[in-house]
Amino acid sequence: MNVKRAFLLASHVMAAVALAHIAGSAALAADHTATVDEGLAAVRKQAPVDAEKLFKKDLKDTKTAKALLARYEVAGFYRLAGDLAKSRDYLDQARAVEEDYEGRAKLSGRDAAREVGAAFSNDKATIYKGTAPDKTMSHTVNALNRLFLGDREGAYVEIRKALEYQQFERERHDKLIAKAEQKDDAAAESDDEKKEREQEASAKDMEAKNPKLAEAFADLGNAVKDVRNSYENPFTYYLAAVMFHAEGPDSLNEAWVNIKAAHDLVGDVPAVQDLYRQIARQQFKGDPDGLRAAIGEVEATDAPEADSAEVVVLFEDGVVARKEEVTIPLVVPNGTNVIVQNLSFATYGKNTWRPSANRVDADGLRVDAAPVASITKLQMKAFDEAKGKMITRAIIRATTKGLAQNELEKKGGIFGSIVGKLATNLPESADLRAWYTLPDNIQVARLRLSPGPHTLNLNIAGTVRRVDLQLEPGKTILVDAQQYRDILNIWSGKL
Repeated sequence: MNVKRAFLLASHVMAAVALAHIAGSAALAADHTATVDEGLAAVRKQAPVDAEKLFKKDLKDTKTAKALLARYEVAGFYRLAGDLAKSRDYLDQARAVEEDYEGRAKLSGRDAAREVGAAFSNDKATIYKGTAPDKTMSHTVNALNRLFLGDREGAYVEIRKALEYQQFERERHDKLIAKAEQKDDAAAESDDEKKEREQEASAKDMEAKNPKLAEAFADLGNAVKDVRNSYENPFTYYLAAVMFHAEGPDSLNEAWVNIKAAHDLVGDVPAVQDLYRQIARQQFKGDPDGLRAAIGEVEATDAPEADSAEVVVLFEDGVVARKEEVTIPLVVPNGTNVIVQNLSFATYGKNTWRPSANRVDADGLRVDAAPVASITKLQMKAFDEAKGKMITRAIIRATTKGLAQNELEKKGGIFGSIVGKLATNLPESADLRAWYTLPDNIQVARLRLSPGPHTLNLNIAGTVRRVDLQLEPGKTILVDAQQYRDILNIWSGKL
C-alpha cells in the first residue's frame, strides 16, 4: 500500500470515528452516572425503581461496554428495595459476564474496535470489566444475600469465592513485585508487564511536570494514603472469620487465617479485636507461648462463657462517593509543532461524607459500631492504582490525534484537513463509570449474650429499630442493617 492510499484510508477511518462519535453524542450524554442518579432519586423519594428498565439496553446483551456494570447496579438497586432474591440473581449474572471476559484469551474484533474508538474519543468506549473491589464485593454481598434467603451452603460458597479472588490478586501482586526486583534479568519481565511499568513511570513524570495534573489528583492521594491496596477487603476477611468460626472446630484454621488478615488491616476496630482474641484462645489452646505471641498477656475474664451466644450486627451506611470530571489543557506534539488540547480525566474530590453514628443496645449493654471497611476508599484506591494507565492513554490519544491531523492536512488536501481537525477536536469526556450502589462504608458491632429471647435496639443514624432474636448456646446470629437516606432494610440469619 503506497503512502497516498494509506493516508486516504486513514482519513476515511478518522471520518468514520468522528461521525460515529457525533452520532453517539446523545448516548454519551446519558451516561452511567446520570442513570444511577435517576434511580437513586426515586429511592430517596421512596418511589418504585424499575432498575431493569433503567439499564435495559445493557441487560439485553452480555457484550456491551456496560454489560457487567449494569448487572452490578441492578443488583444494588434490588437490594435497596429489599429484594434479596433478585439481587442474588443479578449478581449471579454479573459473575457469568465476568467469566466470559476472563475466558477471552485475545481481544475480539468488537473489543478491539472499542479500544480504537477510545484512542480517538474517550475511555467510555472500553469495556468495563470490574475492579478488584467490585469483584470481591459481588461475592461478599451475595454471601449475605444467600444467608438471609436461607441458603447457608450457598453463602459459604460465595464467601470462599471472594477469598479466592483476593488470594489470586495478592499472589499476582507479589509476583509483579518479585519481577520488579529482578529487573536486571530481561527474562523476568514480560512485554505487557514492561509496558505497564513504563506507562506508570511516564504518567508519574507527566504529573511531576504538570502542576494542574498533580493538583487534580491531590485529594485522591490524600484519601487513600492509609489504604494498603484495593484487592484486600477487611470486611470480607472479617465476615469470613465470623462464618468459619460459627462452623466450629473443623473450620477453626480458616477462621484464624481470616481474622488475622482482618486484624492486620483494621486491628483497631473493637469487633475485630474481640473476635481475634477469642479465636486465638481456641487456636492456641494448650500452647501458652503461641497465645502470648498472638495476643500478649490476657486476663482470664477476657475469655467468653462457653454457653454464650454471639450476635454480629452489620451496618451498611449510605452509598459510595462519585468520581468527578476535570479538564486540563496539555501541550502535545503535532508533527513539527505543538498544540494545546483540553484533556478530561476522572478523579475524586474531597470526600466529605462521614460514617453515621450507629450502635446496638441490648440487656443494658451499649455497643458502638465502628467502620470495618470503607468501600469508597477501596474504590478510590483501585482508581489510584490504575490512573497511570488512564493518563498515558489520554496523552497517547491526544498525541495520535495531533500527529494524524498534521499528516492529513499535508497529504489529504481540504478533505483531510477538515477530517483531521474534526477528529482532533472531538470533545473529551471522562470515564466516570463505577459501581455506585455499593455502601459507602460497613460498620460492625459484636455482642455476646446469654441464650434465650433478646431484643436488640438498633440506633441507626438516630433512628431506633427493634429486632427480636432467639439465641441458642454457642451459636451465632448475623444481623444486617442497610441504610441510605430514609431507606432502611434489616435482615438476620443464623450461622
